[in-house]
Amino acid sequence: MYSGRLKKYKNIHVLAQIVNILNKQYDLNLKFKVFGRGPYRADLEKFSKTIGVEYELSGFKPYKESIDKLSQRKSPRFTLREGSLFSK
Repeated sequence: MYSGRLKKYKNIHVLAQIVNILNKQYDLNLKFKVFGRGPYRADLEKFSKTIGVEYELSGFKPYKESIDKLSQRKSPRFTLREGSLFSK
């Protein structure tokens, strides 16, 4: 899950790739969820379709709703900061 402004320099597409790799290598059924708006939205949607990852793109969510969604997750959470992958 990603929540924030959709800009290319944030490398959000890398999260889609990670979800795709995890699904294939570990036979998982993870979904790439993005909450936000920005100029990179159409490209991100096209990229997600191209690599075949299941995705959900929706507008911004209020902070409390984002936290509630994150706390209900049943799968590992990964964050991307400055182009590097950190597992939490």
